[in-house]
Amino acid sequence: IQLTPSVQSLKMSTTPKLVRTTTQMRMTKTSSSIIASLFFLSWNPVKLQFQNSNHNVAMATATASHVVSGTGSRLPMSLSSVINDLEAEGASRVSSAAFLTSRSVTSGRRAVLLRELFGVTGEGDHDEEVMDGSTTAFGTKYEDLMIVEEEEEEEDHDGEEGVGVAIANPPNDAPVSQIASTVEACGGSVVFVASMEDLQSGEGLALFGKLAPAMERILDTCNGDNDNDNDNETLPEVKKTLIVVVDGASTQSDLDSAKTLFESIAAQVLSTIVQPSQKSQASSIQQVFDTVTYVTPDNNNVQTLLQTVAGYSDFQTAYSTVARASLLNEQYASSTSNNYHQTLLRASKSSPSNLAALRKLVPASREQLKSCIQTIHQVVYPQDTKQDEANAQLVLDFGNLANAASKRALSQLDDTIRNSSPAIQSSKVTKRIRQDLQDALRDEISTLAEIQLSKLRTSCFESFKTNLSKLRLSPNLSSDMNAVAQKSIANFIQLSKGIHVNNNNNNNKIPTSSILSPSLSSLSLSLNLHQHQQQMIPPPKILPGTTILASYPRSGNTLLRNLLERITNILTGSDTRPNRSLSRSLSKTLAGEGITSSQTCPIIKTHFPERTGCMPFTAHRILLITRNPYDAIDSYWNMCCTNAHDRTLDDIVYSIYADKFRDLVRSEIGVWNEFHSYWLQQQQQKQQQQQQQEQQQ
Repeated sequence: IQLTPSVQSLKMSTTPKLVRTTTQMRMTKTSSSIIASLFFLSWNPVKLQFQNSNHNVAMATATASHVVSGTGSRLPMSLSSVINDLEAEGASRVSSAAFLTSRSVTSGRRAVLLRELFGVTGEGDHDEEVMDGSTTAFGTKYEDLMIVEEEEEEEDHDGEEGVGVAIANPPNDAPVSQIASTVEACGGSVVFVASMEDLQSGEGLALFGKLAPAMERILDTCNGDNDNDNDNETLPEVKKTLIVVVDGASTQSDLDSAKTLFESIAAQVLSTIVQPSQKSQASSIQQVFDTVTYVTPDNNNVQTLLQTVAGYSDFQTAYSTVARASLLNEQYASSTSNNYHQTLLRASKSSPSNLAALRKLVPASREQLKSCIQTIHQVVYPQDTKQDEANAQLVLDFGNLANAASKRALSQLDDTIRNSSPAIQSSKVTKRIRQDLQDALRDEISTLAEIQLSKLRTSCFESFKTNLSKLRLSPNLSSDMNAVAQKSIANFIQLSKGIHVNNNNNNNKIPTSSILSPSLSSLSLSLNLHQHQQQMIPPPKILPGTTILASYPRSGNTLLRNLLERITNILTGSDTRPNRSLSRSLSKTLAGEGITSSQTCPIIKTHFPERTGCMPFTAHRILLITRNPYDAIDSYWNMCCTNAHDRTLDDIVYSIYADKFRDLVRSEIGVWNEFHSYWLQQQQQKQQQQQQQEQQQ
């Protein structure tokens, strides 16, 4: 917002508030830039001692880190767009990590830690793109970063282009297959927030509910020894790093206790997950990750650890790692892929019960998935139509339909498991197959739910347009349109609750992704409604110079100004004295009273030549407003007697002051006539000048 000199020089009752607000905005922005510059300059090299590792390094950073970009697309493939942005920003290499939390870490605490641990201060140009619940990946760049290990000699690092850190942030309710694939896309590196509450409970599911599937995938695919026929290339090995942020720890003693608890529970969890039979079974967390480091939440070394302990890879390796993880994610999630359950196949080679579970439950799982989706399709799609978004019908109770169908599918699989032998019931493969079915149901239902939300948005948008067509043109048209829009959005949110699939911990319910949140979905509709409003009332084309609204007093000038301002959002001014009582009353609704600058108010009210304004100004065109003289003079009499624009005299006043009213009428009819004659003569003179110019040409 820029202040023009004319606005700055005004001394009006309403202007100082505008100037003060605008100046504060400018000062705030300038101060932020100054503070940011001072922050960047107040750098000192620091020396960091990493706990529970042999890395003792010195870090020198010439400037603070800054967020390069963020995305809300589906992981793990969305990580590639962040890596691409880091490369475009000039980073020479990249380090990646997945951000996971244990069960007791609340969404609010998770959102705070996401920004604090990775240096998202809110001052950067792209910091607003990092928001837990909607941002699935983001990248930060470090300029002139130089890592020198104490044992090595110092080298000249002039010309360093900078390094990047890509952070994957799976949704809090993401399926385990997506979490595992995301960790794989990050090369096996994880920043894991472990709540002290979960550590002290000793419950493996609370602490490792998200990390266990990731460890299972690391053991299966990240070790480079799997027998996947689709792996046609061997990628350079990236160091697998686990940074455990102990939420609730503040001292080294707290960290030591947390480490003991964490590694003890990890050993128990590793004994229950599916591991490849070709390798020796991992029994400790150090056999899964190359480096395990423990820090406190207020420790600012997480980013540095990712740059030093985790190490870097070149961009080609990073792209290939993400692409391979995305491909394997599709294979794990697909119920028809030839590579489906390859991990289970390898695990079954050493256990007859695992092989029996695989043979019996995988076909049953596929059948239940197919049956569930067919049940939903029968309601969503009419008979004999192609099953795509264009032919889908809006089902307002889609949530109940999806919950019932998915619950039946899981229940029937559970019945099959219960009717199996005890060996199959206790098999690790059985648990994995059930989890895979739940993930597959979630993915399929989420896609159908998104189609339903799209249909609902379209329906509410059409209803909005219909309701707009019923509005009458009035000074309140803009606010009336906003009211209709708000009502449409509220209706959408209410109806979308029926489409939203329940998100709870019931084993027979399918959790939904955050993209199906009614509040987030309503944002898209709100933008569409706003754009449609702008199209219906496009911004007016303002001619250069000043247009004056000339009228005899009480002819409707103020009414027309109100209409123009409310419909076009153009500020209108007047040449009246702003300190008059009548002007002060008008300034409550017309902020331009007393302003004649065309840069601020391109339309100016005047009663000239009936009276002269408080300040001269140049006009370029005129709109003459005319009213029946009897009504105009009668209204003028009311204004003179009441000193107000909106009050009416009683009939008895006309009787008491009949002579004065008669004298006023006889005088003002002449003024009314002269006023209009003046402007008509101006028009005639202008027409004559134009004719002469045309003849000369």
